[in-house]
Amino acid sequence: MIGGGFIGSEVTASLSQLGVRVTQVVRELRLFAALQAPPLSDALHDLYRERGVDLRLESTDAPEADLKVAGIGVELNLELAREAGLEVRSGVVVNDRFESSRPGVYAIGDIAEFYDALYGRHRRIEHWSTATYHGTQLGKILAGDDEARYDTVSSFFSEVFGYGIRLFGDFTGHQSLDVEGDFGAGKAVGRFRRDGSTVAAVTTGQDDAAHAALQEEIRASAASGG
Repeated sequence: MIGGGFIGSEVTASLSQLGVRVTQVVRELRLFAALQAPPLSDALHDLYRERGVDLRLESTDAPEADLKVAGIGVELNLELAREAGLEVRSGVVVNDRFESSRPGVYAIGDIAEFYDALYGRHRRIEHWSTATYHGTQLGKILAGDDEARYDTVSSFFSEVFGYGIRLFGDFTGHQSLDVEGDFGAGKAVGRFRRDGSTVAAVTTGQDDAAHAALQEEIRASAASGG
């Protein structure tokens, strides 16, 4: 397995649980490096090695194997959007109602660089739960709902070896990560702080009520300019 993001890590866990001996080669210092949560990554390193994974961090040397899987990111197909004259940056630029620079043309999902009013900036998220939310809201918009738009605390989740991970909000530009609990013990909350406010959170072992409270905490911080 080449890659240490959520696709690579999920594939490694799935194959290992099927009895396949897996070597995971990760260019970065940590698994899930993009989450910028070292205590979580350290806990995952221990978990993967306990489950028999040959985990090779800071490496690009992939050994011989019967099967090689590369989970190293995607390149968006933006040619059609460009040829249509749409504004394109990291993806197709749309507003909070998913409308592109050309009226009547919409973009949602991985390809959409959408406006997140909560943080006051455009973002692009590659996860199916975001695409599902986009589609639901766009359906309402096309059906004539004048109030429908992107208006949620974004979330991401993954599960590896039964270890659940949830991420809420956007930690871009955070200044610190404050951890309550122990990621190694499977029950923890990490709050990403900026100017003393919680702008995002990463969790494991929490229930729906705790997640809902974190989302409200993040929304309140963003609304107050945190």
